[in-house]
Amino acid sequence: MTPVERPRTSWAPELYQVTMVPMDRAMFQAFQSWFRGPLAYGTLPFVMDHPITREPTVWRIVKGDPPYQVSKVLAMRSADVRGISVSFGIQSMPLPVPVP
Repeated sequence: MTPVERPRTSWAPELYQVTMVPMDRAMFQAFQSWFRGPLAYGTLPFVMDHPITREPTVWRIVKGDPPYQVSKVLAMRSADVRGISVSFGIQSMPLPVPVP
């Protein structure tokens, strides 16, 4: 008798790697405030346009250690602005997009 195989979840999550570049210090601090505050250190979902379809979609940051990676971008047009790159993984969630 062949074993019955069932999907692990009732939905198929999509996974993407997101890289935000370039950011200045103020933008990076805003990202950190969003991550620590409304996102509760990456534990709560958020709405963002889908990377391919551009439709509003509910996402969450994929757990990692660290939860996001920060690096310096060398090629910046202005000498007084430091470029910062932030990368993290996101996973789609089977939740409806909240209506404002």
